[in-house]
This record gives sequence, structure tokens and C-alpha cells, in this order.
Amino acid sequence: MSGLIVGGSDHLTSYNVYAEAFTQCGAVGEVYGLPRHLFDERVEEWADRRESWSRRSKTPRSAVASCTAAWTALPTTMPRATDEIRRAFADCCGIHAARPS
Repeated sequence: MSGLIVGGSDHLTSYNVYAEAFTQCGAVGEVYGLPRHLFDERVEEWADRRESWSRRSKTPRSAVASCTAAWTALPTTMPRATDEIRRAFADCCGIHAARPS
């Protein structure tokens, strides 16, 4: 998981895992006429290399689909969460604890 972990935020770490998988193995497509992130067969190799998420896991995809369907278009690019994004996320959520080392 090297390079994906965001100290102090499991949510942003999960986002980074999803974002990397989508960037390397995904595309926007349709499921039942609705825009969705779709992953091709390369995601299995990616998951093996990263010892991480598998395309059989629907939880990250469902979370992205349900959140974006409510208020915005499905993202077509997903950059990694940076320290700046972590600080903005913490401010938005009212989290003011110091970043763990």
C-alpha cells in the first residue's frame, strides 16, 4: 500500500486505493443506464501487485456511485489525496487533531 496511505484518515486512504485502481484499470461506463466506474480484467493483477482491493469488492464502487449520484457527476479522473486535500477534508469534517506521524 506504499504511497496510498494518508496518515490520520482511513477514508482518504480508501479513496487513494480506489483512485489508483480506477486510474490504472478503470473507465466510466453505464450500468442499468446510469454512469458507473467500470474495471477491466487488469484490476485483478493490480490487486495482486498491491496486495489490496479486488474487483469483487463492490463496497468502494457502491460508495462512489451513491455519493456522486446524489450531488455531482461521476468523476472521470481521480487524483490521489494530498496533504492539502487531507487538511481540507479534516476541516470539512470538523477534525482538528494533529496528524499522526
